[in-house]
Amino acid sequence: ASAPLLSHKMPNALAGAARRTIFSASLPLLIPALLLALQASISDAFSPHTPLLVPAPLSPSCSLRRSPIAPPASAASRRAPALRMSSAPSEGLAPPSEAPVKSTARMESGMSQADSLGDALQEAVRAASANLPAGIPPSCCFVQVSSKYFAQGDGMTRVMGPDGLSIGTQGYEVTAKLLSRLFAARGWQDVPVVGCSASGIIAGDSQTEGGRAVSITLASLPGAKVFPFALSGEEKGVEDWRRPDWDKLGLEGFEGGPDSAIVLFSHSEDPEFAGQVLKSFDFLFPAAKKAGAVAGGLESDPRALLYLPKISADAGERDAIDKAVAREAGVVGVAISGDVAFEAVVAQGARPIGPNFEVLETDYNGTVILRMEEVGGASTQGPPMTLFDMAGFSGQMEIEDIKSALEFLALGVSLTPLEEDPEQHDYIVKTITDLQKDGPLSIAGSVRPGQVVRFHVRDRENARGELAGLMLRWKLARAARRTDGWVPGGAIVLADASRGEKLLKETKEGSAFVEAFPGVGLGGAFIDGAIGDLPNFRERAMRAPLAEGASNLTGVNLDQLMRGTNVHTVGATFLMVYGREAPAE
Repeated sequence: ASAPLLSHKMPNALAGAARRTIFSASLPLLIPALLLALQASISDAFSPHTPLLVPAPLSPSCSLRRSPIAPPASAASRRAPALRMSSAPSEGLAPPSEAPVKSTARMESGMSQADSLGDALQEAVRAASANLPAGIPPSCCFVQVSSKYFAQGDGMTRVMGPDGLSIGTQGYEVTAKLLSRLFAARGWQDVPVVGCSASGIIAGDSQTEGGRAVSITLASLPGAKVFPFALSGEEKGVEDWRRPDWDKLGLEGFEGGPDSAIVLFSHSEDPEFAGQVLKSFDFLFPAAKKAGAVAGGLESDPRALLYLPKISADAGERDAIDKAVAREAGVVGVAISGDVAFEAVVAQGARPIGPNFEVLETDYNGTVILRMEEVGGASTQGPPMTLFDMAGFSGQMEIEDIKSALEFLALGVSLTPLEEDPEQHDYIVKTITDLQKDGPLSIAGSVRPGQVVRFHVRDRENARGELAGLMLRWKLARAARRTDGWVPGGAIVLADASRGEKLLKETKEGSAFVEAFPGVGLGGAFIDGAIGDLPNFRERAMRAPLAEGASNLTGVNLDQLMRGTNVHTVGATFLMVYGREAPAE
């Protein structure tokens, strides 16, 4: 097995090799299967009740997702499988009616596509602050700035004027310097600023990808406390940190309860360090909502994290702070708790195919899977891609699924490995970075022997349906929040760059949210990986599958049944804030 690639994106050459591998391995299956499908189509053509369906074009991008599509039973259903999304609401439930109620907690966003970075920041701040309480500084600020402003040979001088700043993170420092001066001019002090570079910007049901743009989200959170933190990436043993270690870093007083949130941004240079931070947070603050992003950018543009712990009115102190705001490694973020509540959901866009498998043997710290075994089947063991071919030959995959695998193939790791029914599993989908014909495969992430996995593919209609169903179910959950006195006050979305037009085409990333939550602000960006925890709507995580009876899985540990926060290399994380009902104006 070859060593896993460092990048979570599959290069073009590797993608081509993957397509050739899967195609060549599946060719003996494709020919007879296509003939059978043709015969079924001719037979069905004589039935006046069978409509002719043309499959939608498939996207070459990657994705993630939750639970699945059941294998259809008839020829007609093979051509048009019914979409079953676990995030959809129960039958008979209707979305609650909207009431024009405002929240005391607000997150308002502004976007600008001005050619000058200074003008873009000024316009975005003006737009975001327009709907916030006058005269009250925001509690914190989230910023995403397009890497296009700092692209090699693309106008640093024209954008910034005669500053003489070099390409790289020094250019990103200008973002924080300009923000600090904009905030200071408004009298805003002690306003933490966190964020990162991006490849595109999202504002409500509009978005821009690949061009110059800035997103500013200002959060006004009365009754809440904000705890900014930053790690350089050189800290040791972060995974084993305990509460005193984080208190020294600035989190002393953070409650970490189910209504609190941790919003963090990591650099793509060291994904292992970011994983250690997430594990530490999951252990110490398991109930807190977690959302964030891996710093993004266009192709070879520089990436950076932005961290400004406060806005100082003193010029000398401000200059000292500004020198450390742009970071090429580590993790930055804010933790928020108090008289506010947060909810987060993750959209994954992929669907499972074939049977579940138990991982038997791995290499390279779990990033390479050498051998698996089918769960509940004929105890067939072998390399992953051999089992993939066998599942195709045995009819456990539809011909459309095999075609989709030629464009995109990923591996979902089950969050509920003791479920008897494979269609009831929840998955975290991980990108396949390398694979060998009839051999092992490498993934972006790691697994351990005993964990349950399943192959995933992606198509546009499924991704759209998942997003719409997820927002509808969230809307129903919001009705329960209203009975507790909480009112939504705004949201941010952080979506992997493989989504957007590459996956959803004309459907915008925020369209389903805007339709489900009219009047609730939404801002965000396209980045290089969305951070979030699964499963969504955690009632399933509260079940105790061990109580259902013993399992024949050999290596499932209790910690493998627990939810966790992960970097979703092709997902989108939405984070919404709730406040108390604001008095009528």
